[in-house]
Amino acid sequence: MKLFPAACAGVVLVALSLSGCTTASSAQANHWRVESVGARITYHFSGYDGSNDGTPGEFASSEASSFGKTLQRRLLNFNPDNPLTGSN
Repeated sequence: MKLFPAACAGVVLVALSLSGCTTASSAQANHWRVESVGARITYHFSGYDGSNDGTPGEFASSEASSFGKTLQRRLLNFNPDNPLTGSN
């Protein structure tokens, strides 16, 4: 009976030492990893995906130009793609 606690401690020690032998995932989009939480929160609230959208500055610039184009088309009725409205 005295062998059981020592064997149990040995198994626990081996399990703990082997649990640290994992490699880091190159895909940050894996939702099972803690490292992906920040990127997923950023994508959820702003739509920015670092792996596809480039730098945050480029993404903000493209979003601002898209927003400006939408305002022009909706509020000023300016649509250069429509052949019936003519060019301004």
